[in-house]
Amino acid sequence: MRSRTLLVAVLAAAAGLAALWIVIPPIYLANDDAAIRLTVTGGDLPGEPATSYLVFTHEALARVVVALQRLLPAVFVWDVLLAAALAVGVGALLATAAAAWPRGSPRVGALCAVLVTVAPFAAGLQFTISAVMCAGAALVVAVCEMLWSERPRRSVLIAAAVLVVAGYTLRPMAVEGAVVVLLACLVPVAAAHRWWRARLLRLAAVAAIVGGTFVALDLLNRALYPERDGWAEFYTHTWQFVTLIDWNSAARDAQREAIREAAGWTPNDWDMLWKGWAGTDWTLFGPDRVANAYEVLSGSSSVIDRARAAVVGFDRRVLAELLNALAVPLGVALLFAAGVGTWRGILLAAVLVVEFLAICLAIQGGFKELPFRLLAPLVACFVAVVVVAVAEHRRASHTWFGWVAAAAIVALFAQQGWAAVQQARAEINHARSVEEQVQAMLRLKPSVVVLHGDAFPMEHWWRPFHEPPVRFSMIRLGGNNGNPRLRHFLNRTGRSRLLVSVCDDPSIFVVAEAGTIEMVPQYMLEHADRRVTVEPVFEGSFTAWRCR
Repeated sequence: MRSRTLLVAVLAAAAGLAALWIVIPPIYLANDDAAIRLTVTGGDLPGEPATSYLVFTHEALARVVVALQRLLPAVFVWDVLLAAALAVGVGALLATAAAAWPRGSPRVGALCAVLVTVAPFAAGLQFTISAVMCAGAALVVAVCEMLWSERPRRSVLIAAAVLVVAGYTLRPMAVEGAVVVLLACLVPVAAAHRWWRARLLRLAAVAAIVGGTFVALDLLNRALYPERDGWAEFYTHTWQFVTLIDWNSAARDAQREAIREAAGWTPNDWDMLWKGWAGTDWTLFGPDRVANAYEVLSGSSSVIDRARAAVVGFDRRVLAELLNALAVPLGVALLFAAGVGTWRGILLAAVLVVEFLAICLAIQGGFKELPFRLLAPLVACFVAVVVVAVAEHRRASHTWFGWVAAAAIVALFAQQGWAAVQQARAEINHARSVEEQVQAMLRLKPSVVVLHGDAFPMEHWWRPFHEPPVRFSMIRLGGNNGNPRLRHFLNRTGRSRLLVSVCDDPSIFVVAEAGTIEMVPQYMLEHADRRVTVEPVFEGSFTAWRCR
């Protein structure tokens, strides 16, 4: 692949995304990005400065984002970063497909096969999607250049290496997982050739270089979290918390009582931990108790025991849901292979699809459910791998079936694109409704609004490249809430325990779901020896509550 081809494809992808977003303004596909944007601009806690300690984004990149945001306050730095990474990822995949299929109906089918997988998330922004697209696509470019070129172009390899590192710093753990999956899928591609030994050696070299780079970047990230002000403790505490709540679900469920007893949590405390109230009471959910729970989970069972628990607890609905989510993109990959590939190419595509499904099932069963924000960009990179792999096993002449397959893929792309546009329009209409509802809630004059978890549509209020019509004092809760800035704010304002302060001050509103807010009275009874009630003060697409 020529470096010029890669540059042109990236610019074309950026222009296409910009045109789409001008017609339909983008939204965040999850509230994580709205929360990060608030953190790097200092808008998530009253009177607290911005911080770069985001945990799930590499600290080196986060410091640059915060510095640029202070230097250019009128620029939406986080949004520009996400948009650039997404454009690079889409452009790199298109450039790879175009280089593998230089002309004719196969090229049209190859490009549209990639676009079918991109369409569902092209109308929005999400940092996991942007990171995986950027790093995953760059990895595919680098491997293809290493495997298919006798003399790999240095400029292409350098550009790909820079993009892999950039994607990693944006969302390290997601990129690590995506790279492992893609490298595993590239093994059959390298092996299906007469020079398979040389190709596998090159692939192993790429894996070693990437792995070593990731280890070095991870060590750097940890070193950048200082011991002062509790940031290093917060980093460790967060990953223990994530392991406890999000990962190894089968093993965790089997040891629930032992974990709860080790931490000294009541059944309501356990529910609060799951529902995003952790950290509101640092004594109850602080590092010591979470560490005790983490030790029980990590030390009481071996890898074999966890695998056995995952197999025993496997739900067939997981397979059905995964097949439903992957039906269109994987069907497109197989259709493309059938249309233009030899029998060997079709067999290789089928092997890759089965391998990819097996990896996804293994991740869901033994580690963590694959959310859309990780699965969607991973599928896009995988389909590009299939498209490139089939190119080595293409038919000598194009048959009528190749044209039919290309036409079917183009039709699927049109259908997926139209569905994505309709969904984006619905999201924008909902965002306008949220703006009206927020202003109606603020007429009740709350002193502070506590936004709990997903109860408040943050992604519709703080949208990419958009400033909300009004500002209000808020406290954002989600995850473990052990951020030292939140504790500093509580201590500075005389609120050592957040929920006790909420129930002391009726001017504080809490936006939460009905089944979640009901845990607060039980917490107050168990840990503050007080009987309180919660009542709704505003109801719309979200509900605001007052504790008395």
